[in-house]
Amino acid sequence: MEEFALVCNYEHPVHPLIFDTNDKCWKNYSIDNEIKEIFTYKMKRLGDLPEVMNKYIHYLKDLRHVNDLKKKLSEETESPACEWIRYTILDYLHLFKCGYLPLVNQTERDMLRRV
Repeated sequence: MEEFALVCNYEHPVHPLIFDTNDKCWKNYSIDNEIKEIFTYKMKRLGDLPEVMNKYIHYLKDLRHVNDLKKKLSEETESPACEWIRYTILDYLHLFKCGYLPLVNQTERDMLRRV
């Protein structure tokens, strides 16, 4: 990481030790085994989501048209967990609509350049 950071002419996320393992810049430094170690070192199992969240997520995934999704997301739910999902998706859609979210070939480094 140090070798790469020293050749950058901008502040890459690696400078404050933020390491994006999907960033293609690491392909030049042959650290595949180190990246594999990062993924497997003291790996913790995430807990299962509550059933109400799973049902809500699957219901949303099954909607096939944008209009159906918008209609469903405009309806409040009784579950705080589902409300969190609903608001998160609505916030994401708003950022997408405003053009803030690039969708093609963007890395963390590209996002930092925009800021």
